[in-house]
Amino acid sequence: MLPNTGRLAGCTVFITGASRGIGKAIALKAAKDGANIVIAAKTAQPHPKLLGTIYTAAEEIEAVGGKALPCIVDVRDEQQISAAVEKAIKKFGGAVPEFKEEKLQLQPKPRSGAVEETFRIVKDSLSDDVVKATQAIYLFELSGEDGGTWFLDLKSKGGNVGYGEPSDQADVVMSMTTDDFVKMFSGKLKPTMAFMSGKLKIKGNMALAIKLEKLMNQMNARL
Repeated sequence: MLPNTGRLAGCTVFITGASRGIGKAIALKAAKDGANIVIAAKTAQPHPKLLGTIYTAAEEIEAVGGKALPCIVDVRDEQQISAAVEKAIKKFGGAVPEFKEEKLQLQPKPRSGAVEETFRIVKDSLSDDVVKATQAIYLFELSGEDGGTWFLDLKSKGGNVGYGEPSDQADVVMSMTTDDFVKMFSGKLKPTMAFMSGKLKIKGNMALAIKLEKLMNQMNARL
């Protein structure tokens, strides 16, 4: 068994299938390392042959000093996933600890492509009302063709987008591939589904990350 490092203190971890087996073992280890655990599984009632439900798993996690939130979640149901995320934010809060990272070297100017076109359309969709309703700065770390670091500033008057780092510290950092980024902003990939499937990694304020989804819905028809 790996030693407990405490590096997950303050983090909230969604674990599917955590009511029993390997999923529960991972949940217990993460809880001992300080993480808040969202037990996202379908097993709410005891099975005649298989031990464990989301509630008994939560009891075991709390018995070792961890914090747990049992949620009935079928990963094929987007509404259940969104509901679980909202419950986790209410119970554990929206902030995700930031990890220190080495500064990236200056990146070359990106080639024109789907990502640049997406940000152009996003910029054309911005307004003072959108900025007032959102009040957040988003940083996108994109890998793949036409990738790199981009920002979406929804704090400054009128809003702004650009390639590179924003002038102020980002509230949310999102990491994903360029293909998934374009799909997400065009409505072909829901942010909650991308997050739960591991295609999207988020650091920062989860509540503000969810706020961005509303803005995406307004732009889907144009992308």
